[in-house]
Amino acid sequence: KALGGGIIPVSAVVGTEEFMSAFTPGTEGSTFGGYPIACAAACASLNYIVDNDIPNKALELGNYFVEKLQGIPNVSVENRGLLIRLEIKGIKSAKPVCQEMLLGHREPRVFMKHGHYDEAKDTAYARIAPPPGAMTKELIDEAVENTIKPILLEVTKG
Repeated sequence: KALGGGIIPVSAVVGTEEFMSAFTPGTEGSTFGGYPIACAAACASLNYIVDNDIPNKALELGNYFVEKLQGIPNVSVENRGLLIRLEIKGIKSAKPVCQEMLLGHREPRVFMKHGHYDEAKDTAYARIAPPPGAMTKELIDEAVENTIKPILLEVTKG
C-alpha cells in the first residue's frame, strides 16, 4: 500500500540472491506489471521515504509514543517503530475501545485496530499504526492526553 502512495496498486518483491533465484521467467505474473503510473508512484514513495528518513522517524516517534503510554494501569505497550501493540487486561474485546477512540466525542479521534482476546491472560489486544510521514510529537501528546489515556483509564478502571 505504501509503495503506491496509498492510492495506486503496486507491489515489489525483494530478497537475497538465493531467494530470488526461485523466480524464473514465466513463474510469476503481475496484474499491474509495467504500469507506468504505478512505477512513478512507487519511485516517488521510495524517494520520500529516503529523503525524509522515515525509518528513523518511525523508530523515534514510536519510542516516544510508547513512553507517553507507559504507566496506564492494566495496559502493557510494546512497539516496533510506529507499529504499537497494546495489551489491555480485564476486557474481553478491544473493539468498543477502538470504536470510542475513532467515533467518540473526543478530539483528536484515534484509529486503533482491535485484535484477539487471550482468555488465559484475560487480555484484549489493540494496535496503533500511525503514518510516520504525518506524525509529530505534538500530535502524539494531544492524542494520548485527550483521547487514548482517558478512554483506557475509563475501561480499565485505572
